[in-house]
Amino acid sequence: TFTLEFSTWDAAEFVHVDCLYLRPGARNRSLGWQLGKRIASEALALGARHMQFQTPPFNEAAIRIYSAMGARRKDKVRFYA
Repeated sequence: TFTLEFSTWDAAEFVHVDCLYLRPGARNRSLGWQLGKRIASEALALGARHMQFQTPPFNEAAIRIYSAMGARRKDKVRFYA
Protein backbone atom coordinates (compact mmCIF):
# COMPACT_ATOMS: atom_id res chain seq x y z
CA THR A 1 0.00 0.00 0.00
CA PHE A 2 1.08 3.59 -0.48
CA THR A 3 -0.26 7.03 0.39
CA LEU A 4 0.48 10.59 -0.64
CA GLU A 5 1.77 12.51 2.38
CA PHE A 6 3.47 15.79 3.22
CA SER A 7 6.97 16.04 4.67
CA THR A 8 7.57 19.00 6.94
CA TRP A 9 11.33 18.27 6.74
CA ASP A 10 11.33 18.59 2.96
CA ALA A 11 8.31 20.93 2.63
CA ALA A 12 7.01 18.72 -0.17
CA GLU A 13 4.61 15.90 -0.88
CA PHE A 14 5.97 12.37 -1.04
CA VAL A 15 4.63 8.87 -1.52
CA HIS A 16 4.95 6.71 1.57
CA VAL A 17 5.11 3.01 0.75
CA ASP A 18 3.68 1.34 3.82
CA CYS A 19 4.10 -2.24 2.77
CA LEU A 20 5.50 -3.83 -0.36
CA TYR A 21 4.65 -7.43 0.44
CA LEU A 22 4.87 -10.46 -1.80
CA ARG A 23 3.80 -13.93 -0.81
CA PRO A 24 6.78 -16.28 -0.55
CA GLY A 25 5.86 -18.09 -3.79
CA ALA A 26 5.93 -14.80 -5.70
CA ARG A 27 9.34 -13.67 -4.49
CA ASN A 28 12.61 -13.71 -6.46
CA ARG A 29 10.86 -13.07 -9.79
CA SER A 30 11.44 -9.30 -10.04
CA LEU A 31 7.84 -8.62 -9.00
CA GLY A 32 8.92 -6.36 -6.12
CA TRP A 33 11.04 -4.38 -8.56
CA GLN A 34 8.11 -4.09 -10.98
CA LEU A 35 5.74 -2.99 -8.21
CA GLY A 36 8.27 -0.40 -7.06
CA LYS A 37 8.55 1.00 -10.59
CA ARG A 38 4.75 1.16 -10.87
CA ILE A 39 4.47 2.99 -7.55
CA ALA A 40 7.22 5.40 -8.68
CA SER A 41 5.22 6.11 -11.83
CA GLU A 42 2.11 6.81 -9.74
CA ALA A 43 4.16 9.04 -7.43
CA LEU A 44 5.28 11.17 -10.37
CA ALA A 45 1.71 11.37 -11.67
CA LEU A 46 0.58 12.59 -8.24
CA GLY A 47 3.29 15.26 -8.21
CA ALA A 48 5.27 13.69 -5.37
CA ARG A 49 8.87 14.74 -5.08
CA HIS A 50 10.07 11.38 -3.80
CA MET A 51 9.08 8.04 -2.24
CA GLN A 52 9.79 6.78 1.25
CA PHE A 53 9.99 3.14 2.29
CA GLN A 54 10.56 1.67 5.70
CA THR A 55 11.54 -1.76 6.86
CA PRO A 56 13.01 -3.27 9.99
CA PRO A 57 16.82 -3.57 9.99
CA PHE A 58 16.60 -7.37 9.88
CA ASN A 59 14.68 -7.40 6.56
CA GLU A 60 17.78 -7.66 4.42
CA ALA A 61 15.85 -8.64 1.28
CA ALA A 62 13.80 -5.43 1.39
CA ILE A 63 16.91 -3.36 2.03
CA ARG A 64 18.57 -4.91 -1.03
CA ILE A 65 15.52 -4.19 -3.23
CA TYR A 66 15.15 -0.59 -2.05
CA SER A 67 18.89 -0.01 -2.49
CA ALA A 68 18.80 -1.52 -5.99
CA MET A 69 15.96 0.88 -6.83
CA GLY A 70 18.33 3.73 -6.03
CA ALA A 71 16.80 4.61 -2.66
CA ARG A 72 19.12 6.23 -0.14
CA ARG A 73 19.04 5.27 3.51
CA LYS A 74 17.93 7.79 6.13
CA ASP A 75 18.36 6.49 9.65
CA LYS A 76 15.87 7.58 12.27
CA VAL A 77 14.31 6.22 15.40
CA ARG A 78 10.59 5.51 15.23
CA PHE A 79 8.39 5.72 18.33
CA TYR A 80 4.85 4.61 18.94
CA ALA A 81 2.61 4.55 22.00
